[in-house]
Amino acid sequence: MATRLLPQNITSAGSPMMTIERDGDGFIVPAELLAQAFDLPVAQVQDAMRTGSMTSRCEVGTGADHGRWRLTFYCGSRACRFIVNENGVVLTRSAFPIRTRPPLSASSGTACARW
Repeated sequence: MATRLLPQNITSAGSPMMTIERDGDGFIVPAELLAQAFDLPVAQVQDAMRTGSMTSRCEVGTGADHGRWRLTFYCGSRACRFIVNENGVVLTRSAFPIRTRPPLSASSGTACARW
């Protein structure tokens, strides 16, 4: 049975350490993690990523958030977000409804925008 993420932030404290693999300037997020966040089968997540119906945005922290990245995924009317440190350790994660999907910008893709 898949675990559904709650709308509020859930820290990794008290649970097994969750990590997301770094890949140069970007990250590789396991489909299983996204499937849990969106309450979808893994195969449907993989298909949504291939077809572009699931999109993502990567933002690098500045100032007080230096050394952290915000990874946000959008699918339909839902989004999920992971805040990770320089080692890819998930510090917080959340899932929430959205009104509209934000347009892809030049900062989307492999490079991270500033946050």
